[in-house]
Amino acid sequence: MYKNLLILLCVYFGVSYVYGETLSGVIRDAENGDRLYSVGITLLKNNRGTYTDENGSFSFTNVSPVVDTLVCRLIGYRELRHAVTIPGIVELNLEPEPVKLDGIEVRAVRPDDLPPHERTSASVNVITREDIPDRKATIAEILDNQVGIDVRSLGGVGAKSEVSIRGSTTGQVAVYVDGIPVTAEGSGVSGLSMVPLAEVDNIEVYRGASPGTFGSGAIGGVVNISTIKPEHAFGTSVSTSYGSFGTNHQTLSAQISFNENNRLAFSLGRHASKNDFRYLDNRGTTTDTSDDDWETRANNDYNSSHFLANWYVDLNPSHSIKTKISFSETEKGVSGLGRRPALHARLTTDNLLLQSKYSFRNQHDVLAWVSKHDQGFYDPEDEAGRRGRQDSHSDIDVMGIITRHKYVYGPALFHAQFELKNEQFTSKDDYYSSVTLPSERIHGGGGVEAEIMLAGGNMWLNPRIHYVRVDDKLQDLSTFLVGTSVDSTMSADRDIFTYALGGRYSISPSCIMRMNIGYYPRVPEFNELFGDTGDIVGNPQLKEEKSTNADAGFHYTGTKLPVEIDVTGFYRYATDLIQRQNFGDYLLSENIGKAQVTGIESWISGYIYHKKLFYRTSLAYQKALNKSDETVFRKNRYYNKLLPYHPEWMSDTTIRYRLFEWVSTAWKMSYESECFKGPSNLPEEVIESRIIHDVELSFNTGRNIMLNLGINNIGDDQASDRWGYPKPGRSYYVGLKWNYERDNE
Repeated sequence: MYKNLLILLCVYFGVSYVYGETLSGVIRDAENGDRLYSVGITLLKNNRGTYTDENGSFSFTNVSPVVDTLVCRLIGYRELRHAVTIPGIVELNLEPEPVKLDGIEVRAVRPDDLPPHERTSASVNVITREDIPDRKATIAEILDNQVGIDVRSLGGVGAKSEVSIRGSTTGQVAVYVDGIPVTAEGSGVSGLSMVPLAEVDNIEVYRGASPGTFGSGAIGGVVNISTIKPEHAFGTSVSTSYGSFGTNHQTLSAQISFNENNRLAFSLGRHASKNDFRYLDNRGTTTDTSDDDWETRANNDYNSSHFLANWYVDLNPSHSIKTKISFSETEKGVSGLGRRPALHARLTTDNLLLQSKYSFRNQHDVLAWVSKHDQGFYDPEDEAGRRGRQDSHSDIDVMGIITRHKYVYGPALFHAQFELKNEQFTSKDDYYSSVTLPSERIHGGGGVEAEIMLAGGNMWLNPRIHYVRVDDKLQDLSTFLVGTSVDSTMSADRDIFTYALGGRYSISPSCIMRMNIGYYPRVPEFNELFGDTGDIVGNPQLKEEKSTNADAGFHYTGTKLPVEIDVTGFYRYATDLIQRQNFGDYLLSENIGKAQVTGIESWISGYIYHKKLFYRTSLAYQKALNKSDETVFRKNRYYNKLLPYHPEWMSDTTIRYRLFEWVSTAWKMSYESECFKGPSNLPEEVIESRIIHDVELSFNTGRNIMLNLGINNIGDDQASDRWGYPKPGRSYYVGLKWNYERDNE
């Protein structure tokens, strides 16, 4: 099948070349019909510009045949935006609008300059580089402050984290780096650690629905990490910080432009922490406080180093190549609770990611990548409670290629995508080496998404469908007789479809309504299908998880006041959820779960007081209910109970005030309502609500030097996280950063 798919792709490339088309027209005065001279004309998606001649005429030649937006500007006239289909001929009228000119700014507009809510019907947040503190170690820490996202870690800097979007599991969230999927779906590796924070330009978080460029999407949503792009002839940045519990970081970044068509950016650095914070240990007795005592978290250190390089080459106006290499290595202690410490367990992780992207005339993209994820877990004293997994090693190798294409037909713009990916997962355990087996997943598929223009460009419909074929194979080498081995192959192949429909409507230039509904599946991991070493038994008969998602909302951007407001209501019903059942001596994955998640997400941000004060606050409510009812026991005990670790209310607030030109201060607050550790929602399973306050003081001392002082968790909230692991209390930090940039003349 995949041989045929490759042949189809080759044929597709051979016939998909599209020659440039022509768009022409005339611009007139709306009152007297006179033809207007020197009107500035911009085609947004084609990133082309021109002016009208003395006859009021203009023409674009050799432009991409897409549904584009034509922007017309002339001093003394109201700006006009008009949806056009290329090729074509248009006649437009400009309304006179006398203005008082205080200054003129001329700027080229690219499609990527448009806000995300004007480019997609999905609920999306963008975390900019200014919102990413240097002292943070992982992307999961940054996501924790976003509306609709809950991150549960095992305590301390760099700790293992589970990311939930709208009540999802981590496996139901897809992660992309510059549009390339880095989630190892067969092994469950999320890919959030693939890129160092120092090289992140922005992070797009799609909750629920996502554009068709992200393939089949995901039940929970998509996280797309964009790395920095060289924009200066030369630029460099050096930053360092130090704080409580021995937490520190050092980073060096640089940008070099050899010429306007050849640019390079790279970054290297490290994060480290002793993580030896104190916490109150209740000795496993929540009601008896007589044995409570303060302990110091042991074997909880973290050390990570990284290197990343981006190289951009524009061959000519129609062709460009982007290449990236990223490498990181991490070592950390695997700690435990005070009553059962793990003083010798260690976890090491190495990540390597190679990416390349070829673009042709903003219509065709070819993306290829290779990634390698090596992980070693060492528990010589069997302290971490992983029976049969004292010394384990896993290697995950992924190779893939994606092609993306754009076509126009009438008032519709079509996006086509094809992908082919091979993922190999090898596990080795020194304790049970005879049952460790290599696994392979081949993923192939394609999809089409349409952007259909209606109501003169004020309404857009986005239907899409995506098909995926997954072939899973496990080579089973088992010894049944002395000196005799038998080869066999276990497989679990499946065909899955994703369907979605989105839409957005511009009520006015400042307010956009949106809606989405879709069906999203998740393919089981190898660990769930074929089992792992130790006490986990596989189940090749597992069905994929299924979810029906729907949401609707609006986004408002103030025209007179700098304010943005976003509100979204959502609904999700998931079936065939995979859960592990305990059968005494082993764990078995089965499709026994159902869940219903409903809620509303809202946020507001803006500036006041002459733009000296910036504010952003979000409030999210979600009710995640267990709908599993396969047995009388489960229905009586779990049905309609809140899912574990899903607080109903979450809120985050940031206020930043510029005291002087060189001094600013910030306050951040994060709130979570109480939730439960267990599915029965018993009183002894309650995790209390928490409010965390942080403050920061920043000094811009001139000469591009920035000094930051801060206090995290001012109230010294000794909160425990998943499985009772404590989080750090009050901590302090100081950071120093130096930037230098030199532009071309």
